[in-house]
Amino acid sequence: GGVFTIGGSNPSFQRISDAVAVLNIGGGFAPVTLNIRSGTYTEQFSLHEIPGAGPNAGVTFQSESGDSASVTITFNNATYDKLYVVELDNAKWVAFRKLGFRNGTGYYTRIFSLKGALQNIRLENLRLVGESTTSSGTDKAILYGDNLFIEEFTLKNNVFENGSYGIYWGGLYDRYSKKVVLESNTFLNSYVSAVFLRYMEDCRGEKNNIQTQSAYYNTIGINLFYWKGLGQIHSNRLARFRRGEGISMESFTGTAQNPILVYNNFVQAEGTEEFRGIDFRYNYFTYLLHNTARNLNVHNASKAFYAYSGRDNRLINNIFVNSGGGYAFEIGSAGIFAESDYNDLYATGDYLAFQTIKIANLADWQAASGLDAHSLSVDPRFTTDTTFAVTQIGLNKAGAPAGISTDMEGQPRDPQKPDIGADEFTPSAIDAGLEMLETLVFPFPV
Repeated sequence: GGVFTIGGSNPSFQRISDAVAVLNIGGGFAPVTLNIRSGTYTEQFSLHEIPGAGPNAGVTFQSESGDSASVTITFNNATYDKLYVVELDNAKWVAFRKLGFRNGTGYYTRIFSLKGALQNIRLENLRLVGESTTSSGTDKAILYGDNLFIEEFTLKNNVFENGSYGIYWGGLYDRYSKKVVLESNTFLNSYVSAVFLRYMEDCRGEKNNIQTQSAYYNTIGINLFYWKGLGQIHSNRLARFRRGEGISMESFTGTAQNPILVYNNFVQAEGTEEFRGIDFRYNYFTYLLHNTARNLNVHNASKAFYAYSGRDNRLINNIFVNSGGGYAFEIGSAGIFAESDYNDLYATGDYLAFQTIKIANLADWQAASGLDAHSLSVDPRFTTDTTFAVTQIGLNKAGAPAGISTDMEGQPRDPQKPDIGADEFTPSAIDAGLEMLETLVFPFPV
């Protein structure tokens, strides 16, 4: 164990790969900190399971300066069998903090490649700049792994820029990855998807910021398949989408005792191509609470919310708005939601919704479905085109208790009468009102 330096004057190791080679063979057996000095490091390395690494003997790679902009790690990859700058191959108890990574030149431009069974990995305050691409291939994903098992993997306060995918993780159908946490990351201009996660258990995605104007035909901000356990997706902000889907959930399996919770998320889209703010398919015991999906996209098939199938789900205190002429929501079949109520369902076009037939307004939807008895259909009056903040006084204290104690910004919610949507707000104390209406007199008095 101990503290070591990499690069610069009189270092412990001249190159990062030199330190990795020692760790792979000699191990740690005590806490190891590797302080990487400022500069650009053009190299490739694969970190394996480190002998002796454990809860009291972790390994940390970090910039000596504490600034991710001071260190850039890159590599020009020309071979298909090594598609990475950094490979984590069955690695355990490893952290990377406050470092910069950039793809090299060439066709294969992954930065992190994950392999085997990984445990207790942390990536924090990294800046990862991938290739600006129009390729849909995973060989240009910034962080990639498939057919792997992960337990306790945290990504926090990182910036993912460009790439075909920001993160692409495919787990094992018979051994779900556990306790993956994506928190407070920023994803900019991912071409296909910012986040793709499959076969996950007890995982969380929270407070992430995703922005893209990708022209890919089905760009998906957060794309999730096969989740179970105590899953939570909350307080994520997705904005400036032009087409595709914001949050896509498929084959979620919660239980009555432990439902999967999706709450306090904001999705916004603009442009002219078809878009679905939240896409919901084959899910069970998944509760959508206090989300805001806003569609400014003018394609007539776009909708703020789309539910295809499932059972025993809840839809409470959400705002689904389409200001572009399409539906606020579309439901594939009856029975998907055991409860849907206290929502704001609003569209500026001729029809509010679609479920086998076009539905003109909220009253028609209530009559046809037996749902949303206390829901509203009012303009939320967003403060700007890309924000979740609203000023519609009708939404204030118009929700029902749903077990969510704070809003998207962490502000406390009214425990008995929360606001509808992702934002808990206080209306202005000064408002205009009508006190008297008089008939005009003609001719006007002089």
